Amino acid sequence: MPSSGQLNGHEEREPISPAIPEEGIYEVKYKNTRTNVVRLLPNGYQERKLRKLANISAKLFNEVNYERRQQFFQQHQVDFQGTCKKYYEKYKDILGVNAQQVINKNNEAWSSFFSLLKLKKQGKLPPHMNHVSPPRYWKDRETKKRKLLLVIRQDRYV
Repeated sequence: MPSSGQLNGHEEREPISPAIPEEGIYEVKYKNTRTNVVRLLPNGYQERKLRKLANISAKLFNEVNYERRQQFFQQHQVDFQGTCKKYYEKYKDILGVNAQQVINKNNEAWSSFFSLLKLKKQGKLPPHMNHVSPPRYWKDRETKKRKLLLVIRQDRYV
């Protein structure tokens, strides 16, 4: 007996509608993205260096986020290109190309926020969401310190 996901013989499966009702069927576009989570066992010097880089990455994310939040609350729009250029120039000597990846993470967060705002305005916000908030800072709420996260471009690890 085949499992519930298997087809019997020459059956054809009809397209499955997306999770959002009344939206119809649409093409799903896949990005070539992947997340690798690794456990590092650094020596003392390496750990200090990694912590410093992670702290600087979080600082960059928070600075970009702060400026974009100020723009949003004052002007109801965000200058993605201006903030991207400003902070990349400021941090490129310290983080190198990884500065761009941190800024891209912030771009993703803001793009998601604006998509949710659009859905809310159209009345299509998923029922489990009560409200939409701008992206938060990389900060631990309990310790009040920055979350130490490293964002590394795919061609930068060996």
